Amino acid sequence: MNDRFTACDFSKLSAFALSSIMENLLKGAREWLDEATFRPELAELEAILEALNKALRQNKRNQYTKARAEASRAMDEAWSAIWMTTKSNIKHPNLKRRKEIAAVYDLIYQHSNVRKFGYNEKYGRIDRLLHKLEELGAERLELALVREWVEALRQRLEHYARIEKAHLEEEGQYQTGIVRQRQREAERAVNIFLRRVEARVLLEGKAPYENFIAYMNAFFSKENENIRSRRTRSQNREAEKKAEGEEEKTPLTPPPTP
Repeated sequence: MNDRFTACDFSKLSAFALSSIMENLLKGAREWLDEATFRPELAELEAILEALNKALRQNKRNQYTKARAEASRAMDEAWSAIWMTTKSNIKHPNLKRRKEIAAVYDLIYQHSNVRKFGYNEKYGRIDRLLHKLEELGAERLELALVREWVEALRQRLEHYARIEKAHLEEEGQYQTGIVRQRQREAERAVNIFLRRVEARVLLEGKAPYENFIAYMNAFFSKENENIRSRRTRSQNREAEKKAEGEEEKTPLTPPPTP
């Protein structure tokens, strides 16, 4: 049984993940530790957790949050219309149209299903897709039956960009202020508490503390795995972007005439 806590870089956690860690820490302390021994420390942790949660609740009230979600859904709608139009017409009887539909289909395929990505990744993929589609020109897009939807997607992307800019400005003002401050305070408080428990282990032995340490280590191990997963996803996205820029996928050729 471990007599020390698993190392976890709390600065790599989101404020929400840190709040969850603190809630579980307090829950575990009440169950496994002598509350009388740690009463002042636990009271301080509770106060810091409440301050952090209050800051997070306030941060969620960003006036642009709803507008951003609506703008993102509007982009999804336009992207889906282009995708479904090309997919359903890939065997169009007009061979000239079929060729241009296949060209648009191929570009959409290369940029993947944007609806499954978060806001930032979605914006980047749609922006790159639109540049490729607009390079085809209005005449070819008209033949592909998607010119108006491509124009609509461009307008919706620009609208999203304006909303996102306003959202980030408001969020940044708050995040760099109170939330960031409360998060740093919480990180310090948790680290200090864990070191005090480890000091008690040295003085009293591990028996009174091993259940609490094992309980918390399960959460720390999970968060460490989440940190590694985020790092891997970030690296994969960077590699994917690089590959998209350097390699051209085999274009989809129109099916033969029946």
